[in-house]
Amino acid sequence: MAENKASAKSAKIGAHLRAERVQRDVTLTAFADEVGISKAHLSRIETGISPVKVEDVARMLTLLGVRGERFDQIVAMVNGDEAQHGWTATTLSEQAAMNAALADFEANAATITDGALVLLPGLVQDSGYTRAIMSGGTVPAHEISARVAMRAGRGAVIDPNRTRRPVTYKALIDEAALRKCIGGREVMADALRFLHKIATEWSNATIRIVPDRAGWYPGMTGAFSMIEPRDKAALSIVHLGTRRSGQILDQSEDLAEYARTVDAGEAVALSKDESAERIATAIEEMEKG
Repeated sequence: MAENKASAKSAKIGAHLRAERVQRDVTLTAFADEVGISKAHLSRIETGISPVKVEDVARMLTLLGVRGERFDQIVAMVNGDEAQHGWTATTLSEQAAMNAALADFEANAATITDGALVLLPGLVQDSGYTRAIMSGGTVPAHEISARVAMRAGRGAVIDPNRTRRPVTYKALIDEAALRKCIGGREVMADALRFLHKIATEWSNATIRIVPDRAGWYPGMTGAFSMIEPRDKAALSIVHLGTRRSGQILDQSEDLAEYARTVDAGEAVALSKDESAERIATAIEEMEKG
């Protein structure tokens, strides 16, 4: 990964500005005209590529009609004491902003590499698998369909059938994830069929299974997503997520450490063809019950 010129702090501020604009149903083009800058410049601000001054943030928020505590919170991010690098989201509003930023990172990526343990990565989940996860968790019932659709929408970035410029995608998936019966055997079998299709039919995707016999390797410390942008001036990140928080890492040493983690995983993973065979076997076992 190249050294970052942007920062997670800029991405965080941009994500909050974008969230306020989208919440008010204001298009990027319309708001750029109102602010008096180009659409491309506003896009670079919202994705964190271009840093923004406190007076410009205040003006944008005023134009959007943001007032009170929310206004103060976002303005404080610009000159706050928080580090220039890294972004940790623990509150619901912060997590929502991070999720929106993550979708932008994915949409503007050149390469996405996922490391997964007991769950299939979000970008290669089919809707039944995603729904089963959300239905078994704490997602309010009335929000499930919208969230399933949102995740499916994010998956379009790697789907050559839905975009003319699919992102190069790599996944290192622990073999245990193939056996975890999410949503019942029928749902899980469908999810594995979709994964097998990606592994065998999508030329931009490489799915490799880390077998049980591999033992411990650095990727076992937790799932991650490493995203490298098309725009060399944009932010390279590693995203980590838990049930209660999210974290974006952007410092060179962190990026290098996860690059080594990917190398270590690839060293013990099955080949692409062997991985497809292992997924096919898992489908048969799931169908037999």
